[in-house]
Amino acid sequence: MINKLRLLPTLLLLCTNTFSQNYSIAKWLNDKKACVVLTYDDWLEGHGGIVLDQLIQRDMVASFYINSDWSGRSGGYDTMMYAVNHGMEIGNHTMSHPDLVTITTDSVKKSINGCFDSINHNVTNQQCLTFAYPFGSYNNSIINEVRKKHIAARAVWGKWFWNYKWTYDIQWYYYELATMEVSTTTATLNLYYEIRDAIVENGLLTLMMHEIFNNNYGSSTGYDAMSDVYHASLLDYIKTYDDKIWVPTLANAVKYHKERRCATLNTISDNGSEWKLNLQDTLSDNTIYDQALTIQLKVSPTFWATSITQNGNAINNYILKNDTLSFNAIPDGGEIVI
Repeated sequence: MINKLRLLPTLLLLCTNTFSQNYSIAKWLNDKKACVVLTYDDWLEGHGGIVLDQLIQRDMVASFYINSDWSGRSGGYDTMMYAVNHGMEIGNHTMSHPDLVTITTDSVKKSINGCFDSINHNVTNQQCLTFAYPFGSYNNSIINEVRKKHIAARAVWGKWFWNYKWTYDIQWYYYELATMEVSTTTATLNLYYEIRDAIVENGLLTLMMHEIFNNNYGSSTGYDAMSDVYHASLLDYIKTYDDKIWVPTLANAVKYHKERRCATLNTISDNGSEWKLNLQDTLSDNTIYDQALTIQLKVSPTFWATSITQNGNAINNYILKNDTLSFNAIPDGGEIVI
């Protein structure tokens, strides 16, 4: 018979970080100390020609923000579909990269929604969920327009926007996410300090990149131009932090953060040999909010488990250490059986 500390029923907690004493939800997936997101603007020739292969070789993912009027670059939508099949995100950067503050309200709507519709029509293996403001230019009415169809938006402001910290408390800024601009002037030492700060704060660090070039793709005179060799070295440096940082797409980072804030875990039944749990959140659209969360259950020192499933599917790579059982499960993804 399995002995365990029973999980007491809990009241539904709406968007809070206060949990039952018997479980917690890690701040980031797999209990990583920080989240670092790679973003690339404008879908330039080097993105499909260089960056994509470099990411796949390192088992890394990123978010690419495209302008639909120039979607034929870098292999076009076929390459974007290939990117999504390897875990990447294709996001909205407007139709033609205008300064949204300087154009009419109707033009703002057309530029934002036109790109959104083009992505969803042509990149059919994902939903377009996040946005990047061209030139980092926006106001409240633009935010409200973006909010209608996107779950978050990245600005271009640095961490000074968040009192010089890569904060975890981004819930107030889902549509004004700060970022770090990366180019050849971004020395590894600078990136070290920024990653270190994100780890200390359990924060979100978003990196913004543009032109990546070599002899076949891109231009050495492009905006924030980096050679393929330099870019590869940056990726390799970030990989050295694999044990401390989670590197998802921006959409998945925001999904995790939003889900964690309003998720609860309850016991359905426990007969001593089989433990049934239900993980729920209060977010309404489960077709969007499908990111697994890392659950940390307090159990007795003699606890052991032969399997964990959710909705009949095996949950692999669960960890039992001392008095804590950790595993990843999707809110509203079906019954969890231990």
